[in-house]
Amino acid sequence: MIVHAPLEKVAEKIPPAGGKLEAIDDHTCLLQTGASSLDWLSMYLGMIRFEFEVREPPELVEQVRALAERFRRAAG
Repeated sequence: MIVHAPLEKVAEKIPPAGGKLEAIDDHTCLLQTGASSLDWLSMYLGMIRFEFEVREPPELVEQVRALAERFRRAAG
């Protein structure tokens, strides 16, 4: 997953056990993480409070889309 924030800022929110971070440039970083289910992983990603992009796996992309739609409906 690509996180649109500097590595240093993301590292303040994600402990080392939460995933591996790697700088892409001064404004983005790569987060490699996992979870016991796509439900937990999608919620975890939403809780980091930074803009992010999920590119793979396709099942996680679909899970994030479905969750985003559910939240949109909940917020009216």
